[in-house]
Amino acid sequence: MRAGKKIQDWVITFLCGEDVLPIVEYLKGKENISEFIIAEDLKLDLNVMRNQLYRLQKHNFLTFKRKKDKKKGWYIYYWTLNLSDIPFLYRKIKNEELSRLVLRLEREKASNFFSCNNSCMRLSFEQSMEFNFSCPECGSIMNQVSNDHIISDLEEKIDKLEHEIQDFNERYMQPQLEKQKQKPEAGKPAPKKKMPKPEAKPKAKPKKAAIAKKKPKSALGAKKTRKKPSKQAKPKKKLEKSKPKKKSPKTPKTNTKPKPKKGKKH
Repeated sequence: MRAGKKIQDWVITFLCGEDVLPIVEYLKGKENISEFIIAEDLKLDLNVMRNQLYRLQKHNFLTFKRKKDKKKGWYIYYWTLNLSDIPFLYRKIKNEELSRLVLRLEREKASNFFSCNNSCMRLSFEQSMEFNFSCPECGSIMNQVSNDHIISDLEEKIDKLEHEIQDFNERYMQPQLEKQKQKPEAGKPAPKKKMPKPEAKPKAKPKKAAIAKKKPKSALGAKKTRKKPSKQAKPKKKLEKSKPKKKSPKTPKTNTKPKPKKGKKH
């Protein structure tokens, strides 16, 4: 979707300034142009030209590729023009302007305004009260002034802007939206027709394991389970120490040697 040259120049000038238009015209129909070549052909200072390129790139009017110079070691940027967002930016700017005018019209209709005979400034009723209805610049008394002509001018601007936005949508936006509905997106194949799936046989439900039936609780509540008396550990019998046996007194050993027999005297 391409907008007219007049709309393109207006949007770029509004967002980036009028000084970037020569670069836009130079890059039309070209791709990956070195910043040094742009500066040389347009006879621009390199720093000034880079500032203009960065302003365009900030609003996505340019794309770039970066390559490193093997000999010198620095990076060189190669620029390509991209004006595909111009229609959307134009519509956005105009809608924001329309919103500002509508808000101002509501404020003009809802408030009373005061000014001095010298028309130094125009203040609302609340602001005039702060200065005791005396002009803060010349000190003269401030009187209420009519704003009917301001209201009529705002209404004319709003009406003109609404027609302008409507005409732009009919010429640029609606045809593009209709094409997008008819054609599949670029790079994506057309959607295949879905074949009806065969009816799946219902799966047999797995048998649930038998669950033990719980006894119904009584009205008074669940019965308290009696606690079995814990077996008290029997006191271990103290092992009595075996008393040492009394040793019987040893009988003195007698000499068992036989006494020599006395010989008979002759």
